[in-house]
Amino acid sequence: MTFFRAVRFLRVGEKPAAAMKLLTEYLERAVSLEKLAAGEQDSTFKTQLLNQAAAYRKLAAKRALEYGLPPPSPPEEPPQP
Repeated sequence: MTFFRAVRFLRVGEKPAAAMKLLTEYLERAVSLEKLAAGEQDSTFKTQLLNQAAAYRKLAAKRALEYGLPPPSPPEEPPQP
């Protein structure tokens, strides 16, 4: 995909670097929430964290689709004891 083709998906006034930064921030937030959930003992709160992480991953996937990029990888599975 060419740069110009990707740019057409951007919102009016949105710069390409800012748009990609937002995609990266969505994924970083999702990973952060998943890490918090991995160490959480309270199952209700853990579920809430994972639901919020899933929402950020969904936003990242939507943004990637808008740019013509492949979808983000699924969350990593925590190591089993």
